This record gives sequence, C-alpha cells and structure tokens, in this order.
Amino acid sequence: MKSVTMTDEQMRAALEELSAQLPDCIRFELADRQPFESDFGRWKHRLPAAVARCRNAQELAQAIRFCSQRGIPVAPRSQGHTQSGQSLTEGVLLDTSAMNRILALDEIGGWADCQAGVVWRDLVVESTSRGLIPPVLTNNLGVTVSGTTSVAGLGVASFRNGTQADN
Repeated sequence: MKSVTMTDEQMRAALEELSAQLPDCIRFELADRQPFESDFGRWKHRLPAAVARCRNAQELAQAIRFCSQRGIPVAPRSQGHTQSGQSLTEGVLLDTSAMNRILALDEIGGWADCQAGVVWRDLVVESTSRGLIPPVLTNNLGVTVSGTTSVAGLGVASFRNGTQADN
C-alpha cells in the first residue's frame, strides 16, 4: 500500500471518521499509543497516530479497508516480537491481542481455526488436551500464531514438516 503524505490535522480528521465507524475501537490517548512506540528490538521508534483495538476479523478488515482507501499506513501487532520495526507505524497500529479465541479444532483433519492474537501456548494446551500437537512449534510459545505464521514460523521440526505457515 502506498501511503499518502498528510498533515497531523488531516490524519486526525480521517481517524476521527474511522473512530465513528468503529466505536470503542480506535484509541488516540498517548497512554494507549505509547506502549506501541517500539518493539522487542527497541532500536526503532514510531508513535502511532491511533491504535485500533480490534475484537474480530470484521473490525480488522474495516480498519484496513478504511486506511487503504485513504493512504494511511497500518501495521498489525499482537505481541510485538519484531526486532527491526516491522510492527511499528506512524499511522494506525492494529492491535490484535484481544482477538485471542480458538474458534475450532478439527481432530480428524488436524487443523485449528484461530483469531490473530492466539498465543501458541494456549493453542498447545488446547490441542494436546485433545491428543493433537502442532507439527511445528517455535522455541517461544509466548508469541502469537499470526505473528509467527506471517514470517513463516520456523521450529526444530521445520526440516521435516516445513514452516508453521505451511501447516
């Protein structure tokens, strides 16, 4: 997505419109934005203009469409374990950490349907209680399914089973 240069006032006006469309989702307060100014690497810093605390895929899609149509940059984030600023933006930070539900586990097909903010630890607990285990796990089970699969998701079993994204 190509971002458009806009003034702080133009950005705020556009984001006020988004806030009206997604009540209780868009946060402008500095206290809500500051925790998202840096990531795990702590060497890049970008204060988002707003944080979208999406609760479901529909809100997330609506925020992304809105920003895309207006050239407002977005960055998705759950745990923020990126190290080079990939989960940072001066536009809208899409906080998916509240989207943390495991929607379905298919024991026969061996698949899980999860929201973006599900932490691997929770998925492992739920799946092992049903006699299943993901074929590839990262070394850190405190990160999200969406975060690791968005960058492939390597684990010690990747040489045999591919990446988490493959599975």
